[in-house]
Amino acid sequence: MANTFTNASALLTGSLATVYTAGGSTQAVIHSVIIANIHASNAVTVDVTLTQNSARPGGSATVTYLIKGVDLPNKSTLIFDKPVNLAPSDVIQAVCSATSSAHITLSILEIT
Repeated sequence: MANTFTNASALLTGSLATVYTAGGSTQAVIHSVIIANIHASNAVTVDVTLTQNSARPGGSATVTYLIKGVDLPNKSTLIFDKPVNLAPSDVIQAVCSATSSAHITLSILEIT
């Protein structure tokens, strides 16, 4: 098995958007989620979800919130530094209350 460290980044919009998808034969560990409010003067609210698409008991995808409704004052940063394990095809998505007002970066270990 090969281990590769990588990052996934995105400018968040007002719609839920995919930030990272584990490859079809890739397991991944999200080591940290860093969200920065880049708006000059306004606070924003941010959500981050995990969709577990792999075969699960019950047979359907499960969507859970990793971060829900967190308020970030302008020019502030949130760091979520607990590991999250992803199976192949699992997805991390995020949304911001104001379009183009926050950046998200995931620090990821991919195991192939």
